[in-house]
Amino acid sequence: MRRSIRWIPILAALGLTACGTTDPEDVRTVEVAAHKAVCAGPFFRFCLQIRDVGSQEWNFAYDNPSGFEFEWGVRQRIVIEEETIENPPPDGSSIRRTLLRVDARETRPQDRTFTLVVPGGSTSESSPGTHQFHFGSEQFVCAGRADCSALALALAGNDAVELSLELGASDAT
Repeated sequence: MRRSIRWIPILAALGLTACGTTDPEDVRTVEVAAHKAVCAGPFFRFCLQIRDVGSQEWNFAYDNPSGFEFEWGVRQRIVIEEETIENPPPDGSSIRRTLLRVDARETRPQDRTFTLVVPGGSTSESSPGTHQFHFGSEQFVCAGRADCSALALALAGNDAVELSLELGASDAT
């Protein structure tokens, strides 16, 4: 009985020192592109584009890192912790990412214009000549342009549409 009591404080101390530690192999610094892209999956959605610092190849991140807030038009360099998910759901990521910190945020003129190909979406006309387009969980507004109505018709027919988008002055910081 006495030996087991002696081990309890030692085991408790070891357990407490292990809490809150992060394995350096699970920590990555990545760049997040200034715009999302359409990604494959069981349903249509936009995904973050991330890459390791120094890499030229963008990869999809199907889920936002916990604690990270994406902003259209803003390129960010972030430090994340990655954890492998045992038995992920069929439509979910096998990696859980958590934001540790934001190292840099940059708004560049070339990141304000981008092209997306969307496989259809829903639309509503909030006022004459102003359309709101819904693509998955994202929403865009088209106002004051003659082609807004044509875009609404194409999307209503579930046609794949290539969109060239430019962020307005109030859309990005």
